[in-house]
Amino acid sequence: MDVHLTKDNVVVVAHDYDILRVCGEPRKLAEMNFDEIPPLQKEIEIHFAAGMKYHNENPNIRMPTLEETFQKLPETIMHIDLKGNSPGLVEETLKLVRKYNRENITVLGAMSQKKTDKIRKLNPNTLTFCSIGSYFGVMLLYMIGLLPFFPVAFNFFSVGKCTVEMRQMSKNPPKEIKRPGLIKVAMAVMRFFDWISGPLFRHLQKRGIVVVWWVLNDPQDFKEALDKRVNGIMTDAPVVLRDYLDSRDKYLEVPHNSTPLLSAKDK
Repeated sequence: MDVHLTKDNVVVVAHDYDILRVCGEPRKLAEMNFDEIPPLQKEIEIHFAAGMKYHNENPNIRMPTLEETFQKLPETIMHIDLKGNSPGLVEETLKLVRKYNRENITVLGAMSQKKTDKIRKLNPNTLTFCSIGSYFGVMLLYMIGLLPFFPVAFNFFSVGKCTVEMRQMSKNPPKEIKRPGLIKVAMAVMRFFDWISGPLFRHLQKRGIVVVWWVLNDPQDFKEALDKRVNGIMTDAPVVLRDYLDSRDKYLEVPHNSTPLLSAKDK
């Protein structure tokens, strides 16, 4: 999940920087107090899932806070991406993790290496996922054969996959994308990384790193994830994923003896 910090220092669970898609108003979360955020719209388009929409039948449902989420799901493992540049986001998030005793079942991180470093500095015991800089660093070391000789600072290798939806989008880019050529280049790079990732995933897993792919919503992507033996899948369609796994009697596995997340949880 993704979180942002409101103007009055409330950590909210939200993907976008503004509330236009989910609440219908072109306002930024960082510039609003939590009580100013209106209820969710009746119909919300889902990112990464072409044509998929969330239908809200309760006109009073509001954007959840991270604290509410921790309270309702006290034993659920959570993977949290800290988004935006609001001062205090890292501190407030870590405060909630400590308050609800979730250090062993909560993975934190950000695309920004600077923010990820700050998380580790404030609490060295925090489980973290790789930043975008760490991702490219790992891929480079892997391709030149030096990765086994370098330390890895993160616990989760959580990376994007070139999914079915993304490939379709690259063929017919939305009108709001001003430079569609760059999208096609990015897709080509991601497909190359996906192609060479199998041995890399196994190497990281042997080092106790949990491998997670995002955001997969199509059975074709689910099959590839199982073939690559990833440990986790992020999806906007959990029911579709569960039905797919059940129908094939296959499930994602994380070895307890090498994973700090689950070994700590079992104590």
